[in-house]
Amino acid sequence: PEEPTPLGFAGAIIEKALTLGSIGDLVAGSHFAHDLAIVGRDLVDFVAHALVKLAIVAALGVTIAATPGFTDSGRIVGIVAAVGVVAVLVDVQRLQNEAKERRSDFLEAVTVFVEFCRLAAHTQSIEGAMRASVRNGATWPFRRLETIFEQADRHRQPPWRAVTALGRRYGMPELVELGSALENAGSEGTRVQDMLAAKATSLRRRMTEDEVQKATSATQRLSIPLGLLGVIFVIVLLAPAVIAY
Repeated sequence: PEEPTPLGFAGAIIEKALTLGSIGDLVAGSHFAHDLAIVGRDLVDFVAHALVKLAIVAALGVTIAATPGFTDSGRIVGIVAAVGVVAVLVDVQRLQNEAKERRSDFLEAVTVFVEFCRLAAHTQSIEGAMRASVRNGATWPFRRLETIFEQADRHRQPPWRAVTALGRRYGMPELVELGSALENAGSEGTRVQDMLAAKATSLRRRMTEDEVQKATSATQRLSIPLGLLGVIFVIVLLAPAVIAY
């Protein structure tokens, strides 16, 4: 039987509407769907919360428009529509930022996981090394990997296929590449060691690139308010002279 949506009857209605409108098909496989997955949000849940915010904004607009003596209803409709769109866009932006942070955390954890696998592969098969290494971490990405490994066990699948599937679900090509590399690696010998060492180096390089990108973005965000402060400072200095003139 189908599991009930987190929002009960209302969620079922929204889910049905998404199906009829083919919106779910458009979202599936998109970057937005990957963001929802890694954050742990459901599309129905996200849409429901967006509709609630739109309903609150619309109710405020109706209340203002119904105020005695208020005649400019066209303007209030435009304001309500703009505020509603902004509220939804803020939610989308917040989701994207959280997903970006989670991908960064996952990339860091996977780099450590590969190092653990490289050490464990000296005495175990690659599959055994993966299952042993996932228990060495305490962060949420390690717990997520442990969960998908357990699910793979129940379906009698090797863990590297679970890694590949998770990478596609989260929109992380690093995981897809790692899963493929683990699947194609030999079961023993230097081939596994060399592959894991190369993969760990590649992941560390990607982490460094992400950190540089974060620093650059932070600098750019900081330059905007500093520029505004400079403009304000110039205006304050020139204002007395302009007024006197």
